[in-house]
Amino acid sequence: AGFAATVWPVGWPLALAALIRLGGEELALWGAPLCALLAAWLTYRLAWEMAPEAPSEAGALAAAILLTSREGALRALVPMADAAAQALSVATVLCLWRGRRRDSLAWSALAGLLLAWGYWVRHPLLPLGLAAIPACWGAGRPWRRRLAHLGIFGAAALAGALPDLAYHHQAFGSIWT
Repeated sequence: AGFAATVWPVGWPLALAALIRLGGEELALWGAPLCALLAAWLTYRLAWEMAPEAPSEAGALAAAILLTSREGALRALVPMADAAAQALSVATVLCLWRGRRRDSLAWSALAGLLLAWGYWVRHPLLPLGLAAIPACWGAGRPWRRRLAHLGIFGAAALAGALPDLAYHHQAFGSIWT
């Protein structure tokens, strides 16, 4: 039909297309740096929640390390998907942590959707889903509740990834290709 199949995820190109529509190429070039700043803020929030005895110090240190890392800075200077993948990874872990701490299935579902979104940006983020196992399992809650957290996380992630998996099946003959 005049289209070429791509093995690259379409999430980041779609985000860049939206930025181009809103403000042209100039705005699209801000996509990666803004995602890097978002990743730093999310890292700050994650450290804040995980270290309640010294939240602002831990959060500031974690965000500073992230922002001043050589690789992080380099990846934020070009319109590649790395900074967006980083932000979505940290957001996934943050939501898993909140779901565990607050025993909230809504946070676990949001974590699953964020993982799916991350998968749409960079397919190698898929193993991040394994983070849900210790995040949900170590909560000290009854087995049924732990399974509910894992189940809702997995169902939300799968639901978000299904369109891309269907595309892979149609374009390449297998969801694994």
